[in-house]
Amino acid sequence: MTPEERDAFFTVHRGLPREGPGQAADVTWTLEQITAPKTVFDAACGPGADTETLAEALPEARIDACDAITQFVGDAQV
Repeated sequence: MTPEERDAFFTVHRGLPREGPGQAADVTWTLEQITAPKTVFDAACGPGADTETLAEALPEARIDACDAITQFVGDAQV
């Protein structure tokens, strides 16, 4: 990705609550299908929308999240 393409990407995506399809209800539905985990790893967490949903739905679980895009990691930490 060129610097110009990267800048364009972040101009379009800045401030969006999530970087992919779906919504919090999809995460909640998925959790209803399984036994509540004690640990969750949210890979490619983007700005953290699903991470926040996971933390709210699983208050006793350890939630770890990561993303390769530094700006998304910063957004997720807020």
